[in-house]
Order: sequence, then structure tokens, then C-alpha cells
Amino acid sequence: MKVLVTGSSGFIGTNFCERFGNSRSNDVVGVDCREAEEKFSGVEYARVDLRNRVAVRELLNDFEPEVIVHLAAQARVDPSLTDPIGTYDRNVLATVNLLDAALAVSRQLECFVYASSETVYGPSDRYPTLETVALRPQSAYAASKAASEFLVRNANGLPHVILRSAMGYGPRSNPQEQVVAKFLRKALRGESILFPNGVPLQLHPTRDINHVQNYLDALEKVIRAGVEGTFNVGSGEETSILDLAYRIVDIVGSGSVKFDSHFRYRPGEVGLRTWLDISRAREAFGYEPRVSLSEGLRGTRDWLLGHIDCGEWAPVAEAGKGHA
Repeated sequence: MKVLVTGSSGFIGTNFCERFGNSRSNDVVGVDCREAEEKFSGVEYARVDLRNRVAVRELLNDFEPEVIVHLAAQARVDPSLTDPIGTYDRNVLATVNLLDAALAVSRQLECFVYASSETVYGPSDRYPTLETVALRPQSAYAASKAASEFLVRNANGLPHVILRSAMGYGPRSNPQEQVVAKFLRKALRGESILFPNGVPLQLHPTRDINHVQNYLDALEKVIRAGVEGTFNVGSGEETSILDLAYRIVDIVGSGSVKFDSHFRYRPGEVGLRTWLDISRAREAFGYEPRVSLSEGLRGTRDWLLGHIDCGEWAPVAEAGKGHA
């Protein structure tokens, strides 16, 4: 199978290339706007900025993929708050160009897989959250993912799958950006993980926290199954960010949880819940998360210990800035 994956230098992209490139049944091209620092056998790499419409068309005409897995994105909430235009360009304009090229390529595309996010839901009408609830994105990042979903669904009958991912973590997650890795790094350094003082226990935000290998399982299954539609891909469990911090301190055996009167969550985070209903993915293509949170946290801890320079181990959030 000829698979083109965008965002191949990112967290999920590198794990995707490692797993799918090692399969002899796949012919994989990894696409990113930056040079790949980590390359895998079985993967051909192309440096292309998806905002360049002409370059994207040339890429797809040359490779003629059967499947496109679109992972590339500005994938964080905080930068989208300060640079919504840049987020729009990297997430929405890039998706427009990729869809345009996919529709123009001579080979009939079998499936366009779009990596969306649980953030498109915002405050949900029900928990666990079904794919059918109204979307209420609360940031420019979440809005850009929702807009891209609309574009994918309306791309002139292009066979597609939209995967709304829970909060991911695992090997290669960046401790400067990703909550689980950030907390693990703090604990490994023997530092305190900060939380706002005075927030009732039940109002600390929650997340559906899912290991990257579970997400890759879903990608592999959905590509093979030939299904279409929108699916939640998560752990199917709800975890408080505060509880996550306590579990990490316990697993690492160092660090602490500290309540600080100067620390604040991001606007809208207090009381925000995320918990995905994964029954539709389970029924449609047999998705089942196999890496538990406890197992995944230990494995990510061990990976970070073996990659002490990961993310340059720079200082994390300053006091007064949110982390969830």
C-alpha cells in the first residue's frame, strides 16, 4: 500500500514512520516542512511546505498515494491564542491544498485520513462524548481542526476518515509541550508540579489520555478496514489532570504536587472535562486501547530516562501560566 503521511517529523508522525515503514507491505513517504532528524528504513522523506499549493500538487502527482494520513498541524492551544493566523495557515490552508491535490491526482485515492482532535468538542452536552454532539471549539487551534474537518467531509466525495484523538503521549512526546511528558520531566528532576490553589477537586480539568501506540493501532485498523466516517480514538477513560500528576509522582518516585496561589489554569480550563466514547470505533473497525495509562506512563518514563536531552530539558511553564 502506498501511504503518504504528513507531519512525519512530529510526535505521532515519527512513531507512525517507525511502525509503518518497517512493514514490507507498505510503501511510505513521510512529508514535513522541516528536515527529519530521525529517519527510518522503509520510508522515503520529502521536505514540502503544505502551504505551497504547487509543491503539494507536484508531490502527489509524483507519488500517487493510495492512502493519505494527514497528521501535520500546529498542534498546540497556547500558540493559537497568540497567533491565530499562523495556526489557520498551518492547519486549514495546508488541508485545503492537500485536498485539492488529492482530488487532482490521477490515481484514485482509497482513503484520506484526517487527524482531528478532541478539542473540537469543547464543553460537551454529554459524557462520555459521542461523535454526534455539537462542536464547541474554545480556541483558534480547536476551531482550525473543526474547520478542517468540514473541508474533508465536503471534498467532492473523497473517501475519508476523521479520527478525533484524545490527548496523546508516549515515546518522543516533547516535555516542553505535552502534558504527560512535562509532568514526567518535572518529577524526574525532583521538582514540583504546580496547580492553582483553591480550585475544588471536582473542577480540576479532566482528559482522556491515550498512548500513541493505541492511536497507531486505530490508524492501521481503519486503513485496512476501508471504513468511512468520523470516529473518536481515545482510552475511553476520564482522568483528572491533578490525579495524573499524583500518579506520575508515585511512578517516578520523586517530585511533588504543589498548590500555588499564583498559578492559573488557562481561561476556560476550570471544570472542563474530556472523555471520549469509543464505542463507534470499536464496532466499526475493532479498535481497542491495549496500552493502559499505568503501563504507558512507565514506558514513557523509561524512554525519557534514555533520552535525557529530549526537548533540551528546558524549564517548563513559568509560574502563573497554565499547563493543561
